[in-house]
Parts: sequence; C-alpha cells; structure tokens
Amino acid sequence: MATQDGPFILSGQVCGLIFYSDKGKQYVRRKPTHVNQSEATRESSGDFRTANNAASMIHSAFKPMSSGVSDKGLYDRIRKTALDILYHTSPGVRGNRLLTDGNIACFTAIELNKGALFSKLTSLSPEITINPAADFSVRIPSMTPAACFNPPPNAVTAVLQFRCCVFHFDQKQSAFKQSQPLPISLTASSFPGAEFSFPMKGAENSVLIVAAAIHFLHKEGYKIGDHQHLAGKFLKAVTIADGQIITWHAPSSLPVAVTAAKLPDNSLPWHVNS
Repeated sequence: MATQDGPFILSGQVCGLIFYSDKGKQYVRRKPTHVNQSEATRESSGDFRTANNAASMIHSAFKPMSSGVSDKGLYDRIRKTALDILYHTSPGVRGNRLLTDGNIACFTAIELNKGALFSKLTSLSPEITINPAADFSVRIPSMTPAACFNPPPNAVTAVLQFRCCVFHFDQKQSAFKQSQPLPISLTASSFPGAEFSFPMKGAENSVLIVAAAIHFLHKEGYKIGDHQHLAGKFLKAVTIADGQIITWHAPSSLPVAVTAAKLPDNSLPWHVNS
C-alpha cells in the first residue's frame, strides 16, 4: 500500500492497481491475484455449476420439441429445479453433489409453457411404461376426443407429440427418441387409442425424462399459434442404475452447452388400434 501524491487524485481501478481514499488520505494498492473463498462459497459454486450444466443439457435436448411451445422462463425453471434437487441430497457431499443422488421426479412439476398448463388443454393421462431391461412405451387410451380436449375456437384436430431423452450428466452426453406427431380428430365420435415403443439400449446408468407437447390445427389446416393453446409438460423423470429404476429416499438428516450423442434421428411411428 502506498500514498498518492501529485495534482491529480485517482479513484477506482487502473491496470491492476486500486486507488482509494481512507480518512482523508489517498492510497494505492495492487489488485490481489487470488480471492480467498470460504469453503461454503466453494461448495455452493460447485453445486450451482452442476445444476447449470444439467439445466443446459436438459433444455437443449428438449428444444426441438419445446421451441414452438415454451415461454422464455423454461430454462430458469429447469435450473431452479435442478438446484432444489441438489440441495435436498446429503449435506455431507456439498460441492460434489450429483443430480442422480436426488429426487429426479421433481422435474415432472415443470410446464413447458407457464401460461398454458398441459392439464388444462387435455385430460389425457398417457400410460408411460419404463422397463430398463427391455423397452420403453407410451400408450394413449381409447377416448371420446370432444370430452378429452379443451381446444380453441375453429380447431378440428389436436396434435400430441412425445420426446424421451436419456442423460449421462457425468459424461455430458444425451440421446433422444421422439414420436411422430399424433393427430386426433376432435370431430370424430371416438379415437381407438395408440402406442409407440422402443428398446431401452443405451439407457444404462442414466436419467430418463419424458415430455409431451400439444397443439391444435385450425379447420383451414394450419397450426393455431395462440400461446394460450400451446402446452407441454415433463411427464416422467427417473434415475436408472444397474438395470433398475431407483427410488429416491430423503436423507434422514434433511427435512422432508452440450453436444448430444444422438440416436438415429428417425421419429417413431404410432400404432393406431383398429
């Protein structure tokens, strides 16, 4: 630390030097090359980095489906949920916590478009079956379309789409499978049901998240872009390890840009019941 002399008195930072005043005197000192952080700060930074990286992977993996549906706050909701999951794991591993140690199912609270809830536009409850040792499937039950959808005026078709993403957060890799759009006529007296499936190969020791999106087609054939009638939701989120879906249990001490390793980019066909 040294005093400042001369006709001009500097204040602030210049070229690695910090100029400041104290009790009427002017001083200058070098900017420190290393800032000491407390252990708690370093731990918090590590957990935030983990959550931020995971949120970026999840947001990017679902973007091809969510881009025409989601609001601008989707990424922030994913990141906040990832942080909540980390903060409810064991406190003994702060700074090195993993999402797979937490309750991954918390992601199912996320709506792709906060302004239009998926459940407000359709009462459907797709049956999602995950057999880690065999396959994954989504089944849409038979229904009366007019009773299962809440469409905008002049809509004649509801369109559903599903996307399943597998994440290996430690390797910063993801893969996906996506269904073809499933059109359901709103003027038909009934819909017979449909399903699609694929093998679970490549999903070992991973996190699997399933999302659905819905939009409507106008009677003139175009997609209705009213954001109040565009919705999507994370429907399922599980951790898979050693060929099994892991059930999360809260620790007793607690109150209760990424390059995707893509699977072949072919959308999966639906098998409509006869």
